[in-house]
Amino acid sequence: RFFIYLDLSALFRFINRGSIIILFYHGVSAHPEREPDNSDGKHVELSKFEAQMRYISRKYHVVPLKDVITLLKKREKITRSVVVVTFDDGYYNNLDCVLPVVKRFSIPITIFLTTNYADLRKGSGFLGWEEICNMHKQGVKFGAHTVTHPVLTRVSNNQAIFELRESRRRLGSRLKDDIYFFAYPYGIFNQDIADMVSEAGYSCAFTTVYGVNTYDSDLYKLKRIAINNNFSFEYFVANLFPYLRNIVNKMYVS
Repeated sequence: RFFIYLDLSALFRFINRGSIIILFYHGVSAHPEREPDNSDGKHVELSKFEAQMRYISRKYHVVPLKDVITLLKKREKITRSVVVVTFDDGYYNNLDCVLPVVKRFSIPITIFLTTNYADLRKGSGFLGWEEICNMHKQGVKFGAHTVTHPVLTRVSNNQAIFELRESRRRLGSRLKDDIYFFAYPYGIFNQDIADMVSEAGYSCAFTTVYGVNTYDSDLYKLKRIAINNNFSFEYFVANLFPYLRNIVNKMYVS
């Protein structure tokens, strides 16, 4: 708390300038305990999320995902510390809790959708196609997260190819937009799956491997920093810096 109060993290931001931090959430809720599949703090308390978004909007250059991918494709070195905010699966609370907050702080977001979840009946806990299309019109960007959310390394090649191509096709058809971003379900992948993602027409893919990215990162193995409801605000800040996070983790373990 003393470290944050004096903004000593400014030193770490300076040292880490040029790094690309991609935050990774699932859901945000005023009542996380009521949300579907709330294992491991998957849904972040609304007040915590507001504090986190306020912090990054003041301390970082928060940019749309497409801008970062453009820089990475050009292999351009970045001179500022950049943050991108992403969500996986497409929970309904991305609309009623997330959207008002990110609009207030002018933070662009990308949501990776599992298309079969969007087909579920109203009240399932996931965004339906009507909500998804309305959010898209409001500037929210979407990427693919397969059709059925399988572990891609555990299904046949034919099934994996279907999951990759069909989710891209369905999402693009609904949104009348090209879909170039993909996130691996459960963050699980191997080189064969990464190659399939490229062949399916995606320009990049996102893992759940902890870390930050730089201009020489592999576009199909981009790292993200998972945020869950178990984090204190101080630990959220520490997570933005791999070196500081390691120190804090050792302190907790010891």
